[in-house]
Amino acid sequence: MVLGLVLAGPAQAAGPAYVALGDSYSSGNGAGNYDSSSGDCHRSFSAYPYLWKNAHAPSSFADTSCSGAVTTDVTNSQLGPLNTATGLVS
Repeated sequence: MVLGLVLAGPAQAAGPAYVALGDSYSSGNGAGNYDSSSGDCHRSFSAYPYLWKNAHAPSSFADTSCSGAVTTDVTNSQLGPLNTATGLVS
């Protein structure tokens, strides 16, 4: 009879709920590798919000950044995902 032992590492807690806001820099415009669902916002999977998300496993992630956004775009259309559970905003 052979007994197998599976060792599991310590459980990792999910990181904070993360919301990414901003303009072309935040969205990764120019970085290529765009999320096709982001349309003219040109959100790139190579932008720092996605890189951080992939490295830290937040409990939730929303990216509302958009190429060409100005302050009124942020205040009028990017704040929707923010709530009391949000622990990190960039």
